[in-house]
Amino acid sequence: MDGAENYFVEELRAYFAERGKRLSARVVNVLSKTPLHFTPRDREDYQALVAPSRRVIKQALREMLEGDEARRREWASHFFLHSHTVIGGIVAEVLAETGPPVCMAGGFAGSEGPRGSGEPGDGASGARAEEATAKRGKRKSGVTPAGRAKAPCGDKPASPWRKALRVMEWAATIVLALVVLAAAFLMLAPRFGVSAHPVLSGSMEPALKVGGLIFCRKIPVNEVEVGDIIGFNAQQGEKVTHRVIDVREEDGKRWFQTKGDANEDPDPDLVAIGEEKVDKVVYHLPYLGFFSSFMQSKLAFLVFICAPAFILIVLFGRDLWVAVGEFREGRKRASAGKSLGEGG
Repeated sequence: MDGAENYFVEELRAYFAERGKRLSARVVNVLSKTPLHFTPRDREDYQALVAPSRRVIKQALREMLEGDEARRREWASHFFLHSHTVIGGIVAEVLAETGPPVCMAGGFAGSEGPRGSGEPGDGASGARAEEATAKRGKRKSGVTPAGRAKAPCGDKPASPWRKALRVMEWAATIVLALVVLAAAFLMLAPRFGVSAHPVLSGSMEPALKVGGLIFCRKIPVNEVEVGDIIGFNAQQGEKVTHRVIDVREEDGKRWFQTKGDANEDPDPDLVAIGEEKVDKVVYHLPYLGFFSSFMQSKLAFLVFICAPAFILIVLFGRDLWVAVGEFREGRKRASAGKSLGEGG
C-alpha cells in the first residue's frame, strides 16, 4: 500500500493547493509510507521535514474536518486502508481530538511514537489504538474514564499559582493607584489653599479623633467666630488645634479664648494671631492621619512604593517573556509550514 495513492495525502495536497502551496515529493513519500518500511533516507526526511511540520499538518487536517461531519465519516471509511502509514497515524490523532470516536472498519494502527520524540510509530496493534481513541473521545466529550464530569476543553481552571499572581497584580495596581492619588492630593492641596495635618492628641474628641486627618483653609483673622476650630502655635511652640469659645478685642487686636472639646478647662492663655490669616479646620477624615504619618516614613516608601513597583515589574517581565515565546513559536510554525514545500 506504500506505493499506492494515499487518500489523506491527496486531501492534504488539495488543501495546500487552494492556499497557493504544495507538498514536496519527499514529504509526500514519507507521509505515504509505513514506518516499518522506512529506508535511512526516509527516516532522515521524516526528521528534517515531517516531524517539525507535524503541528502544521494536524492544524490543516483539523480545519478540513471542522463542521464537516460528512467528510469525517468519509475519512473514517478510508482510514483502514491507510492506518499503517505516517499520515494515517496523524489522521487518527486528529479524529480522536476533534470529536467523539467514529466507527473505523478494522480499527487503526501505525500512529506516531512517543510524543516529543519526533520518531515514527512502530505499528501499534489496532485493538490498543482503538481503546486509546475511545478514551480520548471520552475526555473530549467531558467525561473521565471513571465517569466523572470534566471541565470542557478551553475552560481549564486556572492554577492556584496563576490566581495568586492575578490577585497580586490587581492588589499592587490598586495600592499604587491609591498611593499616587493620595500623594497627588497632598501635594496639590496647598495650591488650592488647603493643608492637611494628622490629629495627634485626643483633646478635641469626639469631633476630631486621634489618628484622623484634618484639612485646614486659611481665613482672615477678623472672620474667625465662636465655634470655629483653628490651628495655632502655643507659647511652648507646639501646634495646637482647639475650638474658639470667646473672641475679645483689646489694644486693637483680636484675642481668642480656646478650649479642647475633651478638656474640662479652657486653655490658660489667650491666643493672638500675629499674621493676617489663620488655619481653620474645614474637614476631617478619621484614621487617615495614621496613614499620612506613616507615609512620611522610610518603611512606607518600601511597602507602598518599592514593593508594588517590584511586583508590577516582575509581572510585566513575565508577560513580556510569554509574548516573546509566542512570537518565536509563531515563527517556528511559519518556518515549518514553508518546509513542507521544500526538498522536492
